[in-house]
Amino acid sequence: MAETTSLELLVAVPGSESPEDRVSDSFVAFLREAAEEVGCEYKVNADAEYGRGASQWAVILTFSAAAFLAGKRIEENLDAWLRLAKRLANLIAKLRARSGPVFVGPSGAQAVLLSFLADRTEIKELATVCCEEVYVDRRMDGSFQHSPERFYLGAFVVNRSKLHLLVMKSTAELKLHESFAVGSAWKFMLDR
Repeated sequence: MAETTSLELLVAVPGSESPEDRVSDSFVAFLREAAEEVGCEYKVNADAEYGRGASQWAVILTFSAAAFLAGKRIEENLDAWLRLAKRLANLIAKLRARSGPVFVGPSGAQAVLLSFLADRTEIKELATVCCEEVYVDRRMDGSFQHSPERFYLGAFVVNRSKLHLLVMKSTAELKLHESFAVGSAWKFMLDR
């Protein structure tokens, strides 16, 4: 996955099952307030439908993270990424509580994975090994807008001592977290 300068979230529109149903003014105000709390700007990027038979109407929100990241890789701007990751996790929780399902796009997956990792271990130094997406249903067109169901796999070396493997559903649910000692053959052999 490419480095992130914006974050995409597919958010269910409460009480709507078709594009003819209008997004309420209160929901738009809620989105504006949530984005301001996180310190991001947002825009409605596209309409989407998801679910079996495309039964739920949603919008894709693009949150600008440029103020936090300035286009830098995680390793170059770790503190900013950790702040962004925590804010993004809080934003997803608020959106989920208000509207129901929230799907994280490929551009935001790395930040959400980092949030999970930061909640479980102290990070002083970080190297990203990989962050990849895995599609659930290859029959779909693969676009996030029409088939947001996917998994994200992240591998990070933390503090030069542990390799952390994380698997997350696009609904921002952590499904797997394993860590392994790295740095020497002896540590590798003893790690069970």
